[in-house]
Amino acid sequence: LETDVSRYYLILPITVLVVIGAYNISRSRIGRAFQAVRDSDVAAQATGVDLTFYKTLAFAVSTFFTGIAGALMAHSTGFVSPEEFNVFLSIKLLAIIVVGGLGSILGSVLGPTLMISVEQALTAYGEISAMVFGAIMIVVILFEPLGLRGRWLKIKRYWKTWPF
Repeated sequence: LETDVSRYYLILPITVLVVIGAYNISRSRIGRAFQAVRDSDVAAQATGVDLTFYKTLAFAVSTFFTGIAGALMAHSTGFVSPEEFNVFLSIKLLAIIVVGGLGSILGSVLGPTLMISVEQALTAYGEISAMVFGAIMIVVILFEPLGLRGRWLKIKRYWKTWPF
């Protein structure tokens, strides 16, 4: 696949399938066990959740998703080297997820969609994109601690309670 468009049409359906798979896992018994362990180890164990099994399974599932992302990146760029992955990239990726909303599949879609779109729109302006990136992060943390997902839930709740 030589063009960006052909890579896009390869990556998009795989991404959609992965998001659907993650959503289905989160709504299953396994997903509820993951959430229980995330919220409180003691409470999860008291309700009969096998901590060792579900923590190991969570690690395996996250490794699976990370492997898919890495394979798609390797295919997209044509190579992978350790120099591509540094502390600044890790911080940037974490910031993108915080903007989207921690602990949610919707947040892991909304955050990258907004932040990468802003970054691409501002690439012609050089270093200003980093300033805008930081400003968005600060605004989200100060005014919407749950990220874009939290804002989405508030808008959804507002429209559900609208008197029609």
